[in-house]
Amino acid sequence: MTPPRSKAKGALTFTLNPLPGKHGLIPRYVSLSVKPSKEVSIPAGTTELGTWVYGNSTWAEIRLGVEGENGNKWLILAGDRSSRMADNFDGWRFLQTGDLGAEVASGSCKITRLVVTMPEQQVYIDELITTPKPQIAISGLYALDGPPPSVSYLPW
Repeated sequence: MTPPRSKAKGALTFTLNPLPGKHGLIPRYVSLSVKPSKEVSIPAGTTELGTWVYGNSTWAEIRLGVEGENGNKWLILAGDRSSRMADNFDGWRFLQTGDLGAEVASGSCKITRLVVTMPEQQVYIDELITTPKPQIAISGLYALDGPPPSVSYLPW
């Protein structure tokens, strides 16, 4: 699995501008909902989901909205800090969820939205610094049914 080129054709690019009057650590967010009947079905046997992300060290987090067979909806990674998909790097990286559980692996779930959150500022030692380029790009969505793909992030 190779990363997209630096300007991937078809990548979703998000720039989240500051919210006036809000503290810099309160994340801004964008939530994109899929049109009804256009949801993305998660294939049976899927244990993890992944995507290519072009990061700018913004500490943005990516979450996927899922709807189960019985109509209940939840955000993958909403409360799971151990396997969150967060942009704490520069350049392209493959990010993936942790184990999605039996209901998702059964093939009865579908992806209904994409949520990106990003703080305006970051804590650096003992001060708040403004994120210089509050932008990330997301390219592709992959259903994984085994161990993570072998990806090298080294420049050579």
